[in-house]
Amino acid sequence: MSSNRQIAKNIIYSSVSFVINMCISFFITPYLIRIVGKEAYGFYPLVDSLIGYTSIFTSAIGSMAGRFVTNTYYQGKLEDSKGYFNSIFAGYLFLAAIFTIIGIVFIAYITDLLSIPEYLELDVKWLFFFSVITMAISMSTTVFSLGTYVKDRVDMNSMRDLASNLTKIFFILLLFLLFRPSIIFMGISAAFAALVAAGYNIYFRMKFISEIEINVRKYFSWYKLRNVISYGIWSSLNALSVILSTSINLLFTNIFINAEQTGDFSIANTVPGLIASISGMLAITFTPHFNILYAEDKMQELVSEITKSIKILAFIIAIPTGFFLVNSDMFFKLWLPTAYNERILNLSFITILFTMFGLVSNPMFSIFTITGKRKMPAFALFSVGFMNIVSMFVLLNYTQLGIYAISLSGTVFLFLRDLFFTPIYCSKCLNIKISTFYPVLGKGVLAILVVVSLSIIGKYLVFDLSWISFFMLFIVIALISLFVNCLVLLSKSDRLYLLSMANKYFVKSKS
Repeated sequence: MSSNRQIAKNIIYSSVSFVINMCISFFITPYLIRIVGKEAYGFYPLVDSLIGYTSIFTSAIGSMAGRFVTNTYYQGKLEDSKGYFNSIFAGYLFLAAIFTIIGIVFIAYITDLLSIPEYLELDVKWLFFFSVITMAISMSTTVFSLGTYVKDRVDMNSMRDLASNLTKIFFILLLFLLFRPSIIFMGISAAFAALVAAGYNIYFRMKFISEIEINVRKYFSWYKLRNVISYGIWSSLNALSVILSTSINLLFTNIFINAEQTGDFSIANTVPGLIASISGMLAITFTPHFNILYAEDKMQELVSEITKSIKILAFIIAIPTGFFLVNSDMFFKLWLPTAYNERILNLSFITILFTMFGLVSNPMFSIFTITGKRKMPAFALFSVGFMNIVSMFVLLNYTQLGIYAISLSGTVFLFLRDLFFTPIYCSKCLNIKISTFYPVLGKGVLAILVVVSLSIIGKYLVFDLSWISFFMLFIVIALISLFVNCLVLLSKSDRLYLLSMANKYFVKSKS
C-alpha cells in the first residue's frame, strides 16, 4: 500500500506541475509572439530542437543510469553504486564539453546553415550561445537528480521543474520590461532556469543519496560506463529515430521553405504536442504495475491490464483530441489573433488527425522494455524516421505541397507504425494473438469520434468568439463525452479501477 500511495503521489504532483506549466505556456506564448514577432519567435523552438539532437548521445547514458545505480544501491553494493554514479557523471561532463565546442563552431557558421533574416542574425547567434550554455549546465548536473529516482521521490522533480519554469518566466518578463524585447532574453532566461534546476538536483543528491560521494578520479570505471552504454544504445537509436521522424521537421521547414513558415509550424504543433504530453504522462503511470505482473508471470492479468489502460487512457485523451480536431480555429483565433492563419490551423489538424491512434495506444510502448524486446521497436521507429526524410525530399522537390509535405511525411508514417507494427509486435512479445488489441484500440478511436460528433453539434450553438464561450463549450462537451464514453468504452471493473486510483492519494491524505 505504501508503494501504491507513493505512485499516486507521484502522479498527482506530476499532473499538478504539468497543468501549471501548461498554463504558464498558455499565457506567455502569445505575449512573446506579440512582442518579438512570429518570425523571430520561430527560432526559439528551432534552436531548442537543434540542441535536443544531443539526446542521441546522452540517452545512451541517461536512459539506464537510474537502473544501475538503483540496483546496486538496494543490493547493498555501495562501492558499485559510487562507481556507476561517478562514471556516469564523467560521461556527462565529457559530452557537455564536446557539445559546447561543437555549438560554438556551429554559431560561427550558423548563417550559412540556416535561413535567417539579416535583421535577426545577431539575435539568433546569441540565442544559440545561451542555449548551448543551458545545455552544458543541464548535462553536467542531471546525474545528481538520480537521488529522487533511487528513493522513489519523483514528485520532487515536479517541484524542481515548476521552480525552473517560474524562474524562466520571471527573467523573460523582467528583461523584456528593462530592455528592448529580443529572443536573446529567452536564451538568457533559460540559462538562469537551468541554474535553478541544477541547484535542486545537487540538493536531491545530498538529501537522498549523500552516501554516494563524488570522486571521479577514485571511482571512475571504463567497464561500468561501457556497461551502461551497452544497455542504453537502443535508447540512442530511439532518440535518433524521434529526431528523424518529428524534431527535424522544423529544421527542414527553415532550410527548404523560410523562417516565417517555421514560426507557423512551431505554433501549429503547440496543441498536438500538449495532447501527446498528456497521453505520455498518463501512460507512464501504468508501467510499474505492468512490470510487476510480467515479473510474476501473470500474463493473462497483464494482457487484461494493458487492455484496461488503453480504455482508460482513451477515455481521458479523447476529450482534448476530439474537441481540438473540430475547434482548433476558435482556439488559435483567440489565443494568437495577430499570428493566426489558415496554414497554422491546417498543420495542427493534420498532426492531431494522424497521431490520434498513437495517443490511445501509448501504454503498449512500455511492453517492449518490460519484455526486453527493444531492438525491433527501435528499428521500426528508425525506419519511420528514414522514410520521413526520404518522403520530405521527394514531396518538396516534385510536388507543390510545400510545408504540408513536411507535416504529412512525419505524421503519416508514424500513423502506419502505430496502426500496424505496435499492436502486432506487442502481441508477439506477449505470445498472444496478433489481433488481441485491435478491438480495444478501435473503441479508443470510437471514443474520439464521439467527442468529434458532439463538438460539431456544439459548435453550431456558439454565437460569439470569446474565451468564455470557448471554455463553456469545452466543459459541456467534456461532461457529455465523459458520460457517453463511460457507457461505450468502460466496463464496470474499469470504472471501479479509476475510482481506486483516485482513492490511493486521498487515503494517504486522510491518514
